[in-house]
Amino acid sequence: MRSLKTSGGITTGGGVTEQQRAIWVLSRPACLESNLLMQNLTKIGYSTSEQHNDMSSSRKERDFDDTQKLVGYFGTSSPFRGDNQLRNIANGITSSQDVNVDEADVAGRLILSKMTGKILKEQVFKKKDQVTLMNAKKAGSSVVAHIDLALLFQRFIIVAQRTDLREEYFKYELCTIPPSLFESDGLMRKANKPELAKAIFLACGIETQSPSRPASACNIVLDGGSLLHRVPWKVGSTFKVIFVSYVHYVQARYSSAIVGFDR
Repeated sequence: MRSLKTSGGITTGGGVTEQQRAIWVLSRPACLESNLLMQNLTKIGYSTSEQHNDMSSSRKERDFDDTQKLVGYFGTSSPFRGDNQLRNIANGITSSQDVNVDEADVAGRLILSKMTGKILKEQVFKKKDQVTLMNAKKAGSSVVAHIDLALLFQRFIIVAQRTDLREEYFKYELCTIPPSLFESDGLMRKANKPELAKAIFLACGIETQSPSRPASACNIVLDGGSLLHRVPWKVGSTFKVIFVSYVHYVQARYSSAIVGFDR
C-alpha cells in the first residue's frame, strides 16, 4: 500500500483506471522477487518492527509485572476460598449476614412485581426492598459485648505482677468501650472541634485563640485547602507568581509554619 501511494506510484497525479490497477497488482510478484534478489546480493535486509503496541518489549515487561502483582495479591488475599461468604477483594473484609448485594437481581424483580398494576404516582420505593451493601452504615447493633470487669481486673493483676510496667496496665478505664469516644448505646460521639481547639490552645500556652499571634514555643500547622482561599488570584498570573504570593502571605503572619494538604 505504501508503494502504491508514494512518489512514482500509480495514484500520483490523476486517478487510477481499472487497467492500471490490474497491471500494478499483477506486477507485484515480479517486483517482490527482484527486490528479494537485490537484498541477497547486497547483503542488506529490509524489515519492520512489531506494529502492534501490545507486542513491544516495554509493554510485555509491564504486563508481566502486573501479572506478578495480581498473583502475589491473590496469594495473600485470595477471594476463592470455597465458602459462601461475601468478601471485599480489595481489603479482605468479610460481609455480615444482612448484606445481600449478591441477590440484586432477585430484589429488583421483587420491586418490579410490586409495581405491576399500580399507578406511577402511588408507587413508593421502600428502603427495606433494596439490597444492603457492605459499606452501609448502621444506626446501631443489637449485639452487646458483655465483659466481666472483675475477671478482666484479675487478669490485669496477674500480668502486672510478672512485669515492672504496672502503671501501663491500669492507666485505662475498665469498660467495654472507651466512653470518651462512644456513647452508652454504642454509637460514636460527635466531634466537638471547638473543645479540641481550646485544648490545643491551652496546651500551647496561648491565651487568645487568634492564630495571628501564636506563642513562640508552638509549631503552627496550616490547612492548605483553607489557605487557597486567603490570597486572591489575579487574572493572567502565572503559577510562580501565585506560589510566591502564598509564601509571602505565610511568612508575614507566621514565624514558622507547616502547610499540609489532606487531599
